[in-house]
Amino acid sequence: MSDDISLATVAARAGVSVSTVSRIVNGETGRASAATVKRVQEAIDAVGYRPNPVGRALRRRESRVVAMLIANLDNPAMATIASSTEAALRSAGYVMILCDTHDRADLQDEYLEAMRAQFVRGFVLVAAVPSPGLADLS
Repeated sequence: MSDDISLATVAARAGVSVSTVSRIVNGETGRASAATVKRVQEAIDAVGYRPNPVGRALRRRESRVVAMLIANLDNPAMATIASSTEAALRSAGYVMILCDTHDRADLQDEYLEAMRAQFVRGFVLVAAVPSPGLADLS
């Protein structure tokens, strides 16, 4: 897939407007005929267009990413929890980012701030330590 494949590329191939392609890509097919939807979907397949997940996250202010903050991955129990949580999230269509806080409140708060900036869908906190950032979550 090339980075220059855009909605405009799909629109040109399908012979429709960029806004029509955008609506169809986002599941809003009610305003287009079945033939138009089919033509756009065929154009998407032909050019290999894939929606930009970063752009979607910015527009929607949420993503399919869940951040897991765990106190200490040196503990085998924590690693097992992380592994099983990742498998469950993946099967539900999410991607997990794993952050080891090393039982440090300052590092935990850095991760919380960084993950909020990435519009994570949610947090899984395992053995969190009291911190200002944690208090801000509630």
